[in-house]
Amino acid sequence: MSRPVSPEHFVAQLLSRETAALLRSSSVARTSRDPEGVHQARVATRRLRAEVSLLAGVLDPQWSTRLEHELGHFGRLLGRCRDLDVVIARLDAIAGDDPTLDTTVIVHLRARRDALTPRLEAAIDSRRYRKMLSCLVNASLSPPLTPVPPDWRSPMLARWRDRWDAVATAMELPPTSEQLHALRIATKRARYASEVVDALVGKLQPVLDRASAAQDHLGLLHDQTVASALVAEWYGSPAAAQGVDPSDAIESWARALQADSPHAHRWLDPLNEALLLVEERSRSLSGSRERKSG
Repeated sequence: MSRPVSPEHFVAQLLSRETAALLRSSSVARTSRDPEGVHQARVATRRLRAEVSLLAGVLDPQWSTRLEHELGHFGRLLGRCRDLDVVIARLDAIAGDDPTLDTTVIVHLRARRDALTPRLEAAIDSRRYRKMLSCLVNASLSPPLTPVPPDWRSPMLARWRDRWDAVATAMELPPTSEQLHALRIATKRARYASEVVDALVGKLQPVLDRASAAQDHLGLLHDQTVASALVAEWYGSPAAAQGVDPSDAIESWARALQADSPHAHRWLDPLNEALLLVEERSRSLSGSRERKSG
């Protein structure tokens, strides 16, 4: 994206890019069983929510609140579908390497995912979804701005720093599965905010690269936790396969999942590097503003 000359230009480019991505991916999610369509639609909703949040003070607050609510509503359904797609694919791959594992849990999870498909299709076909897309398209053409102050970039940069401060705070907490999940979410929000700021001021690609690397490792840990919980839930249910010892099945899957992500702990270094780079870029931007004002 080229450097913006006005808030209208900047907001229009951001919204048009992600709105186009959402239109393309939701069409794929609606008309095929390709998990990538669901994944990309979910990413687009998250990016749009991050952009709208970061642009508080520039966008009309009533419009922003309503849109964030709608994106969250559809994003949660896409998220449930995506989580099952990821877990099923991962368990399938592990079972392919270890024929001793009981695969009835995969059959069960596929049935759960299939049950969500009509709900997803109905949601994408709904008047509510079309209204949200129409709202985004109109906003891409004519951004619903609030009266914008001359220094409209500074609050956005401050919110960007807040996102990375949240990452730093999350890193200080004990690395339980819950805290690592919170860190993953904080990192994702900081990365999306960095994409917006990179479009605004540039020179943030090294930050984005490190945030992406950390997300990959944290994502493996999250997938392992979700998969383990779903496996345990299945073998603890009355419907689980008869003749299979639940404890043995859960333990076998737990070992296989652990072996499948031996390097998932490697999120720390890239996040520390990203935080240092954010600090350096923040000082550079602050210095630029001070020189201009002087």
